[in-house]
Amino acid sequence: MPSAPPSRFGVSALDSQSLLVYWLDVPPEHRNGIIRGYRLAYTSASNSTYPVITKRDYSEVLTQLQKATKYTIEVWAFNDAGDGVPASKTTWTGEDGKW
Repeated sequence: MPSAPPSRFGVSALDSQSLLVYWLDVPPEHRNGIIRGYRLAYTSASNSTYPVITKRDYSEVLTQLQKATKYTIEVWAFNDAGDGVPASKTTWTGEDGKW
């Protein structure tokens, strides 16, 4: 399994109900095999959980989020041996006109 999280993980607000999540690959020395994809999970401050998203590319736009709400977002790589180490960020969505 990958022994490090994806690199350059970040989150940017697009508007009051959307976040852009982006990352780059796991450093080569930590891949421990061929990276088959990435998983993204997010939870709101009210403990609402959302389905895990499986991706093959390096970004995802999260939409229809609650305004002015704190979210914790995790992204991790996986290979044939299993899931790797997650990268995690906590961020807020804005209010209308304030993000």
